[in-house]
Amino acid sequence: MDSEEEKLFFEHLSNKRMMLDHFDKLIQSGISFSAHSIHGWGDQLFRMLRFQERALKSDDEGDILDFTIAFFQNCYHLKDWVPRFENIEDAVWQEKWRPFIEQNECIRYCRDICNGTKHLKIDNPSVDADFSIYRDFEEVEDLEDGKFLGWFLLADDKRISLNQLMEDCINAWKVFLKEKIIR
Repeated sequence: MDSEEEKLFFEHLSNKRMMLDHFDKLIQSGISFSAHSIHGWGDQLFRMLRFQERALKSDDEGDILDFTIAFFQNCYHLKDWVPRFENIEDAVWQEKWRPFIEQNECIRYCRDICNGTKHLKIDNPSVDADFSIYRDFEEVEDLEDGKFLGWFLLADDKRISLNQLMEDCINAWKVFLKEKIIR
């Protein structure tokens, strides 16, 4: 999604008419008016994006990892917010969700990271129950520990940058929301 299209996407989420629709949906669904949910699934989406931004801006390796894990947990659980807020019946939601997760490997990795970091062990993985998250370094002569390159996922015999995986997940959700939810 290019920057102009992205700008229009987020403007749509924040326009006044959508806000009024959100208030009506909150009332109809019995969801309270609270800072964490006043914009429905949009709050979960924006929370997810804030964690990505924090991960990308931080200089502390531990904070980067914590923010990145928080991103994936919030990213995966956006799937719970959308149908609840939009009052989508479970069977209808599953018809939308199953193809989305099947077609987007990034969301399957996201699910495994979310569940693995929350529950320690994954009983029913999407990709790899035994994935590893590790930091990588580049050897630099003047630096004893080398230059920190970032956090990576090792899963299904693939090495994946967690920064790139976050971006891929955001893009997958944008397409899904635009095509299946926002009318």
